[in-house]
Amino acid sequence: MVMSLRKIVIVFVLLIILGIFVAPNQIILRGQEEIRIIFRNSLGQYYSTNRYTLLINDLSSQGVIVGSYNASEALPSLDELLQYDVLVIPNPGDEDFSSEELDLIKQFVDAGKGLIVLGDVAYGGNTYGKPDYLNKLLEYLGIRDKVEFWGTNAKGDELYDNSINVAGRGWQVIVSSKYFKPHIISVGIEKVVITSTLLIVKDPAVIVATTPETSYAADADGNIHAKGLLPWLAAIDTGKGKIVVCGSSRMFSDRPLSGLGSAYIQYEDNEKLFFNFIWWLTGKKLKAPVRIQVFIPIMDIFGLLAGAVAAYAFRMNMRKIFGFSFISGLFFALIAALQTALFGATIVGVAWPGWGYVSSGLTAQFTIFGIAGEYKIPAWQVAATRYFLTGILEIFFGTFLFWLILEIDEYIDLGIAKRIHYSKE
Repeated sequence: MVMSLRKIVIVFVLLIILGIFVAPNQIILRGQEEIRIIFRNSLGQYYSTNRYTLLINDLSSQGVIVGSYNASEALPSLDELLQYDVLVIPNPGDEDFSSEELDLIKQFVDAGKGLIVLGDVAYGGNTYGKPDYLNKLLEYLGIRDKVEFWGTNAKGDELYDNSINVAGRGWQVIVSSKYFKPHIISVGIEKVVITSTLLIVKDPAVIVATTPETSYAADADGNIHAKGLLPWLAAIDTGKGKIVVCGSSRMFSDRPLSGLGSAYIQYEDNEKLFFNFIWWLTGKKLKAPVRIQVFIPIMDIFGLLAGAVAAYAFRMNMRKIFGFSFISGLFFALIAALQTALFGATIVGVAWPGWGYVSSGLTAQFTIFGIAGEYKIPAWQVAATRYFLTGILEIFFGTFLFWLILEIDEYIDLGIAKRIHYSKE
């Protein structure tokens, strides 16, 4: 038995080591036509590339070259920017667009390239969307007569729906295919979830999607200023380039949905919608990854029960319980890794929000001796690491619950220890 456990540990460690050295050198099959996308970051920007790791990882897996620049540090030259097909501008940070950057972006669009402009919401003291900055950009691009963001930097807004939403959260508005107009961007879209600001659309022809009839828009003070079919997604063909204007940065991010746990980008067709943006902007169609939506969080039960059984069998000997928890963690990790390898996601797992459901890898950025780089962590490694730690913690938590019950039993003499023939000796 000892040899078997040692073999399990050795095999598991070898798998981890293999993944570490093989993953960075994995061969990515690229499509016939390569697509290049660049993201804009800036100082104080909430939805920067570090909150789009799932999306960027999936784009990269399709052979897309993904880059970024930080407008607060240095702008790329026009020649450098023109190497990309699409520029993505999520919610701006603390600084306005400089005249140099505005001119750079306009030249990019005028060269026939694609632009995605993403706003964001305002609630409480949070004013991420920066409508003034974004509207200044739309004005410079010559499309503010068609669409603009509602509000100002100090007083933006948010769309709500108290009946059609995710997990009873009114700001997580569900938009079905019924509210998408015929467009390449709408192809195959059945359902998405948005957390979005309102777009003021002056040319109805550019509207791609609205909210349901039951939705409303409220500013940061809670004042309702619009109701009904509210536009949040528009597409404009300038004759030179193409521009997508969307009220939500969050819907394509890693941020977990409240009350659900999985990331916004992983909800229904959210990622497919972004891939459709790229399709319309470049004329090149990418295949969004198919995600298995079924997730049964029942492994916690087995972990807690195993912890209680270990506490009973080992008579609270913590040294033996620690060894048992380590082995249990390995089994949890093996189960999670196999699921992601076979099905692309964890189907049966733990209920910890934002932790138990794994369907994509992560991208870790690093800087060594002034040289920046990134390491792509495959989904099975993410799942294995999370579940290894979860397995250990749940064994100890199960042990703690067993101890607590016995302490209560001893204090008020419930007779539980006698019934299960447990003694501390």
